[in-house]
Amino acid sequence: MILIISDEIDQSTNDVIDWLRFMNMPFVRVNPDNNVFIEQIVISNQGCFDFILKINNKNINFNNISAIWYRKGSLSNDFLNFFVKKIKDKNILEYLYYEWSAIKNFLFFVFEKKHHLGNYFLSTPNKLIYLQKAAECGLLIPATLISSDKNVLHSFKYKKKITKSIQDIFGAVYNFTHYFSLTEQADNCFLNKQLNFFFPSLIQMQLNKLFELRIFFIKNEFYSMAIFSQENNKTKIDYRNNDKRFPNRYVPFKLPFHIQDKLSNLIKWTNLNTGSIDMVVTTSMDYYFLEINPCGQFGFVSENCNYFIDKRIAKYLIYEKESFE
Repeated sequence: MILIISDEIDQSTNDVIDWLRFMNMPFVRVNPDNNVFIEQIVISNQGCFDFILKINNKNINFNNISAIWYRKGSLSNDFLNFFVKKIKDKNILEYLYYEWSAIKNFLFFVFEKKHHLGNYFLSTPNKLIYLQKAAECGLLIPATLISSDKNVLHSFKYKKKITKSIQDIFGAVYNFTHYFSLTEQADNCFLNKQLNFFFPSLIQMQLNKLFELRIFFIKNEFYSMAIFSQENNKTKIDYRNNDKRFPNRYVPFKLPFHIQDKLSNLIKWTNLNTGSIDMVVTTSMDYYFLEINPCGQFGFVSENCNYFIDKRIAKYLIYEKESFE
């Protein structure tokens, strides 16, 4: 049986599950709204371990799990949700949250002892650390500056600059409308409108793009897609600012071997066995690393390039235990 930890709206998980059904492989999917009941957790002196969880009224025994796919999300607890409604003392509630966090983290720790894809503890990495490490692995990165001082940002020597989130994009809903942050140009006109001092903000040199790359990887297998976003004023800074009238062109792309080697070294350092990488190829054919998202979407890469990544993940979970170990 395969245990899948995801959320209810993730279409990529649905696509992999379709293949698991086709291959007659039993599975249990856990979404954030599926409460987990701890039937028992046994830890012995001999180093033996076992647990029985009840998820959606179905008992899950650790010994019956053949593989685990951590796609995204976490585990919620039925009793904790019950106590939140009943207990008024915030100190007790905080204590119970810490207790559940310890149990949850322990479960994710022992999940790693199984054949697995994805890692809960590596799902939200510090992107600045990854950027620095990418440079140490020999990959080009955009010149980057973080400052709280407008004059310092003005002194950044590159004429064309962009600004984006330091860690993750901002998302919120106001009056039933979804808002989220994108990468934007940070020209002098933009900087002049800012206060003299502000929260630490990131700017980077704006790359002269030929195209962007979205690269999904499973271990050392790379599935790359070129995104020709540069000729469209709406998408040339950030392809996520989608133009439905004039969509970008997406094509399969073969990474040069020297770039694959450097990415492999970076991936080895991160301990990730899957994730999505963003890069930019400039007009001078230089390859610039931007970031890694361990839980990044792969569906549109698979669909546009006919990679059948969902099938590949299903086969990895079912058949590749020996090669993993």
